[in-house]
Amino acid sequence: MLTHYNKLDLQRQLDFLENRIDLCSINPIFLRDLLDKYFHSIPVGLLSISKGKKLFRGRKIYDGPSYKKVKDFSYVDPDKKRDCQEYGRANLPKQSLFYSSNNLDTAQMECICKDVKEKIWFLAFGEWEVQEDLFVADIIINDIERVKTKFVAKKREHTLNLIKKDLDEEQFECVKMILDFFGKQFSKTDIPSHKHYLYSVYLANRLFELEENKKPIDGIQYPSVPMIYQGNNIVLQPSVVDNKKIKLIKTYEVVCGIGGNMVLDTKIENVSKEISGDEIIWQKEGCIHYLNKG
Repeated sequence: MLTHYNKLDLQRQLDFLENRIDLCSINPIFLRDLLDKYFHSIPVGLLSISKGKKLFRGRKIYDGPSYKKVKDFSYVDPDKKRDCQEYGRANLPKQSLFYSSNNLDTAQMECICKDVKEKIWFLAFGEWEVQEDLFVADIIINDIERVKTKFVAKKREHTLNLIKKDLDEEQFECVKMILDFFGKQFSKTDIPSHKHYLYSVYLANRLFELEENKKPIDGIQYPSVPMIYQGNNIVLQPSVVDNKKIKLIKTYEVVCGIGGNMVLDTKIENVSKEISGDEIIWQKEGCIHYLNKG
């Protein structure tokens, strides 16, 4: 339940967070405590990802054999994250999460967006199928200037209408301010430092504590920045994989390039023939670095 906010106090707090805090130098623990104080409750919409839906998770291919284990397409082994000191859009340093997308195009753009100077990419993708309904917190944004369709605006309006029912005018305005503040954090295009993810990481981990039917929610969903919000990213907690609520059903090796009008030009070079236990058997042997030579 949303606790009461004072609009003027909230405006001052949001202005302080946006314009007076240096995210690169602030102590993350101090910031977390400050955010807990400012945001005693956070409005959010929950949605269900139905059984049978597909999720796609990608990674780059480097010289060497094909990825042959299911774990190669899952969340990163926590032991391998021990030395990671950087924040992601949703993860803390050393925190392992299952990042995925709702379609293959979005997953590809998420893989290549940090290396746009390259002309061609070699990528591997896992196609996961939802085995039982997932409940995720849906993060909405308000960056209409960058959106080519009205989808984002309609989605925001729909969520606000659901939240508005039990609120007076002042509290509803506060809700919009909070949602828009955090929405900006999930739609940032200029990230000078990994610490500029501090606000989005805070919200993600706060949402991971939510419950649906007395059980922790499975993750969060937010629009993909590289896809100009026309695809979604779904970030799941590792327990979703461990408890077999999703299942790897197919893997791909692809060559990906950017064609005219920035359209993805993708060629699938290899597909899994069978997935047995943790073993992946490919139709062709060798990774696509070799399949495309000579």
